[in-house]
Amino acid sequence: MNPSQNTRYPWLAALLSLLMPGLGQLYCGKIVRCFCIAGPIAVFSLLSIMVLALNFQGRDELVVTFQAVSFLLYGIGVIDAYLAARRIQGSYQLKDYNNWFVYVLFCITLSGGYVFSSLYLRDNLFQPFKVPTSAMFPAIWPGDQLLAAKNVYLSQDPKRGDIVIFRNPEDRRSFLLKRVVALGGDSVEIRNGQVFINGVQLKREAVSPPSGVPALVPKGQYLEEWNGNASYQILLSAQPAPEQFPRIVVPKNSCFVLGDNRNGSLDSRTLGPIPIVGIVGRATFIYAPAGKWSRFGTIQ
Repeated sequence: MNPSQNTRYPWLAALLSLLMPGLGQLYCGKIVRCFCIAGPIAVFSLLSIMVLALNFQGRDELVVTFQAVSFLLYGIGVIDAYLAARRIQGSYQLKDYNNWFVYVLFCITLSGGYVFSSLYLRDNLFQPFKVPTSAMFPAIWPGDQLLAAKNVYLSQDPKRGDIVIFRNPEDRRSFLLKRVVALGGDSVEIRNGQVFINGVQLKREAVSPPSGVPALVPKGQYLEEWNGNASYQILLSAQPAPEQFPRIVVPKNSCFVLGDNRNGSLDSRTLGPIPIVGIVGRATFIYAPAGKWSRFGTIQ
């Protein structure tokens, strides 16, 4: 065999590590380092997603830390593979696993693990959504990409102030994103644009608009609204919208939802109360915010 065929090329080792963590180490015969690089990257990536299912102070910082560690290990793996190939002098003694079949099998196995984990998380813990409209502005901007925590209401009921995702009753192929304002047994009424829950008008106070409002969002008045233990900002735009809604009592195991952009939202004023069983999940985390990256993190 021509010795040049056994040479380990640093550029190729780095490229393989870029394609798949640990593959460059496998190419250089460093099988232990291969799994020491690929394993922790997978673990920290999964931990950063799984921690989103928990609700505690400092969660956003922990997610960012786990992701930063994953990217750091990824970079270390590329550099390590490059240096490992450079340290190999002369002809390299091929190992049994130094063939294209093993490389492909390694990539398929690792990729399959990532895909399986992603599908499991999607079906059981989180589902990503991209928001196309301004119906939930200012909490959710058009173009935001967020994660919905699934099955969260199997063990607990929604709370006032929760932002929930559910299938549009008028078009089951689409989803709607709205805020819970009333629960089963509560009475809801809207008079002159003011919301009354159990006969009590929700307190509101004028606030300044957020900076960098997208052009897609209509101009209007921004208010802080208090609803039980929850508070959130709403937008009252100039576009016409019904200001009256007759008093109803929300059925048991249902909730009444409104968009934060009150005059630009399809919600329970038209659709009626939403059954809890039809809720896909609770909007939890913005992982790709539209506009400012300072909005990355837990949804308020």
